[in-house]
Amino acid sequence: MEFASPIFREIYKNLIDYYLQNEDSGLEKYINHFQSGIPVEVTNIIMEDEKNILHNWVGQNIFPKTKEEMLNQDVSDTLLTLRWFLLSEIIEGLKNSVSNEPDSNNMESLSLVMNYIELRGKFSKKLGRVVVRYH
Repeated sequence: MEFASPIFREIYKNLIDYYLQNEDSGLEKYINHFQSGIPVEVTNIIMEDEKNILHNWVGQNIFPKTKEEMLNQDVSDTLLTLRWFLLSEIIEGLKNSVSNEPDSNNMESLSLVMNYIELRGKFSKKLGRVVVRYH
């Protein structure tokens, strides 16, 4: 596997080379080994990690979510959104299969559509936002 960005590819190569030579060193020693200053990308990555620590949020009774909590929430949101989208596809298919003929019995299809719409509404509630179909 390889980074697409040449900057990140170079940072990764530099980081691996450094840690292969200095197994027991930490982040501060890695930063200090740069002679011509720290690259902006490395600084941004480190500052993104430490931004919650720098402002003493916990001391102000503001508890930021950890990366793990954010990742779990994002994965759950993505899965619920995907399920919502797939249900919308099923609903559209069922609505298209309903016949306009006066003597046709569409009760089963309409019942399924209503149940799926109710389930889709539960997904929207679980997501905590209104989900709208754009196409």
